[in-house]
Order: sequence, then C-alpha cells, then structure tokens
Amino acid sequence: MAIISHCFRFGVDRIGWKDDPKRAFTISSAYSKILCEPRLEVDDYWCIIWRLKVPQRIRSFLWLAMRGNLLTNAECRQRHMTLAEECDICHNGAEDVNHILRESLGAAVTWIKLVRPDRVTKFFSMPFRDWFAANLCDQCEFVSNQKD
Repeated sequence: MAIISHCFRFGVDRIGWKDDPKRAFTISSAYSKILCEPRLEVDDYWCIIWRLKVPQRIRSFLWLAMRGNLLTNAECRQRHMTLAEECDICHNGAEDVNHILRESLGAAVTWIKLVRPDRVTKFFSMPFRDWFAANLCDQCEFVSNQKD
C-alpha cells in the first residue's frame, strides 16, 4: 500500500536505507552500522564469562544468570508455568536470580562469611548487574586477597 503525500514540496515519499547517502541498502552499509553501534553491556559480560577457566556448565550457568534466564519461580511465572513467584525455601519475596544468588538466607550467610566486613553494605546494596560484573573480575574488591 502506497502512502500518497499531499505536500509536493519535499517530493514523493519513497522507502530507503537511512544509513546510506544514496538510500540504497548494501551489505557494507549494514556492516558499518553494526560496527558503529554502541555495544550492549551484555556483550562485555559475554566475553568475561566465556573466557573464565571453569567448566562449561559453570560458564553456561553464569551466562543464564546474567541474562536473568534461570528458571526461577519469578521466571516461571513470567512464562506462565506457575502461579507463585515466591521463594519456596524462605518464603521471603520473589525468587529471582538476585534472590537466589545474593539475597536468600543461605546465600546471604555464605556471602557474609566471604566478603570483607568493610564491604558488606556495598556488596548487598549494588544493583544486580553491577554486583554480578564486580564478582566476575579477577581483582574482586569484596573478597579478601589471600596474600594479605
């Protein structure tokens, strides 16, 4: 279906590729667009996760956790697989990736034993993605260095 323009001052409407001066789509113009697009932060985490020297199943788990795709109760509810998103173990809020890895009673007790006491508040108050990324790095600021 064509769109008829009532304003002839700008010429006839036509479809064109906005990233090419001649408005023509080419593979090279699409490739240039892809290279110039800002990378998603998930891409950076992808590189960090897949370079880890750990078993493949650990990398897969971390990748799913980073993307929020672990089959938690909250994710299952989102997919209409269950009605309740509450944590079955502690019954304290929605069971999402953040809850499982950081906020549940079992996880929190474990983290408190591992995290330096002066960093506990920051550790538990950071946004999930920042927290996740900070814990993927080699020089993690939260855990005491064994050489200290």
